[in-house]
Amino acid sequence: MEKDHDLFAWRAFRSQIGENLKNIPPSLVRVAEVARKSTDVRIRKLRLDRWDEEVDIALYLFNSTLTHIPDFNPMTKAEFKRIVDRVRPFMDPDLALFAEAEEKPIGFCVAIPDVNRVLIHLNGRLFPFGWLKVKRLIRQIDVVSFKLMGLLKEYRRRGIDALLYLEAMKAIYEKGYAWMDGSVTSENNPAVNLLASSMGAERYKHYRIYKMKL
Repeated sequence: MEKDHDLFAWRAFRSQIGENLKNIPPSLVRVAEVARKSTDVRIRKLRLDRWDEEVDIALYLFNSTLTHIPDFNPMTKAEFKRIVDRVRPFMDPDLALFAEAEEKPIGFCVAIPDVNRVLIHLNGRLFPFGWLKVKRLIRQIDVVSFKLMGLLKEYRRRGIDALLYLEAMKAIYEKGYAWMDGSVTSENNPAVNLLASSMGAERYKHYRIYKMKL
């Protein structure tokens, strides 16, 4: 077996964010504020009442913003919808953000309350009473998992990614989550890893995918 590529998980605690983002590196805040003032970008929340439309936008951004990753295979609508429909009951619209410019979507970031904190109590059974437990336990989740972030190529290096990240951090802090997990990121996506480390996040898990020539 030989290495194919590495993946990382990041962790940031509430104290590392701070009220009003006071513990965020000033350089990152400055970059985000420049983007806020010098571009016509608008950050908005997920609209659950327009779910199908939002899924189409997210799929477009997902497939368009990850093309730089080696061996990336675009997802079909059926594949993507099957995944996102499963997590819809856990979605918090305050933690799923879209960036828009020139009246079109240009980027997104998605954080999801850590559903594993609920599923561990269900013993693999959602029916007949599992969903009742879900509704009760979901309000007790104190960890949020930062899952996806992407920006169209032509809008990169303008600070919009920092703006998206800071808006997400602000929402995470205000909603009272104890800490944030960012997983997984690929070593082939250095921009996201650099952003995580510049935020003071700790790389607390390291995965390696191996391959064998046949």
